[in-house]
Amino acid sequence: EVSFSLGNTKDEAFFKINGAAISFISAPDFETPQDANADNVYLIDLIAVDKGGNEVKKEIAITVVDVNESGPVITSPASVSVEENVTGTVYTAAADVAVTFSLGSSKDEALFSLATNDISFKSSPDFETPKDANSDNIYKLDLIATDGDGIITTKAIQIIVTDLDETYPIFTSAATASVAENTTGTIYTAIATGTNPITYSLGSDNDESFFDIDESTGEVTFNSIPDYENPSDANADNDYVITVIASDGVNSANQVVTITVTDVEDETRPSVSITSEASSPVSEAFDVEITFSEMVTGFTKEDLILTNAMANNFSGNGTVFKATVTPMQTGTLTISIAAESATDASGNGNIAADFSIEAVIDVLSSGKQIDMQLLVYPNPATDFIRVETNRKVDSYQLLDVNGKLLKTLHTTDEEIEIGDLDLGVYFIKAIINNQFEVKKFIKK
Repeated sequence: EVSFSLGNTKDEAFFKINGAAISFISAPDFETPQDANADNVYLIDLIAVDKGGNEVKKEIAITVVDVNESGPVITSPASVSVEENVTGTVYTAAADVAVTFSLGSSKDEALFSLATNDISFKSSPDFETPKDANSDNIYKLDLIATDGDGIITTKAIQIIVTDLDETYPIFTSAATASVAENTTGTIYTAIATGTNPITYSLGSDNDESFFDIDESTGEVTFNSIPDYENPSDANADNDYVITVIASDGVNSANQVVTITVTDVEDETRPSVSITSEASSPVSEAFDVEITFSEMVTGFTKEDLILTNAMANNFSGNGTVFKATVTPMQTGTLTISIAAESATDASGNGNIAADFSIEAVIDVLSSGKQIDMQLLVYPNPATDFIRVETNRKVDSYQLLDVNGKLLKTLHTTDEEIEIGDLDLGVYFIKAIINNQFEVKKFIKK
């Protein structure tokens, strides 16, 4: 059996021994070493004595190592402010080392959730109804950080809830307005009140594209003059729907407004013009354009009053009509449109109009013109013409209104087919030994 004891010439004064167990009398401090060399290496002599009184001594070195005694530092702020009604993270915890965060339980912590580093309200805070312990909208929490060595640091933080302007502008202007067609200038004024100056704007979902609004005064105007007979609103019913937006810089409110365009009795008669790019004199068919000053109905080809001309290829509707006019003979060609030939949407008949141009029909020919009592009938004709002379004819030539040869006929048949010809003016030329006679006919 062996008994142990400590020597007394080195650092043994800082230790005690109980049986074989050696311990510091007071816990050592690395920052304030008490060993003889002040190097945190404590030297002691351990003495062992057996039953026979035999003694042995052994020097032992006990080294004290440094440990982290300061704990983690919470670097996130002690106070933050958030607006009422906030959702999501309101505070993000941070520390100088890797830590695990938790919340205390003695203050307002029950109103919050913690997910890793992010703290959020369990339900959105209401400034007008605070739930913190002091009912002053200052929510107090203990934020706890635990590092990898289990050392804990606690920091008192507060989350201050601020008031949010929840007062919205209130419209006092009407939700409807009525204006006569052709109105210019202000047709409606939006009026709203609020805690701050109001600015106005328009939405974009309805008929707003036809309007402008003054952002300061709320005055609404059409950006083009409204026409009752030709409504532009989405439903084409002259009820224009717009959304007016009033904003006080923080909050905004909307008002749906219906602006109704009313009819004004129209007593203005449509005017009409007849124009052509043809130059006087004309010798062949030319195009004319008939333009009314507004939409009309009831106008047809039969409303063209022609002198020394015939018309075909008539087309058009509404305001613009077109036709091809063929002169009949040399002289003045006129086109007239009588008053009341067409009417506008209000039942007003048009004003009369006239157009005139000189025509020269020059049938180019060769040879000597003689009188052979050439007859052409029926005239106008549709499918055929009959020709008669007092002499035997060598051939017939069919020419258009410009004197262009269309075909030569060597026939004794007095009936000539013309069904394949376009409508217009033509000439039949009877030829005998380089002598001829020409007659005009009309294909209708």
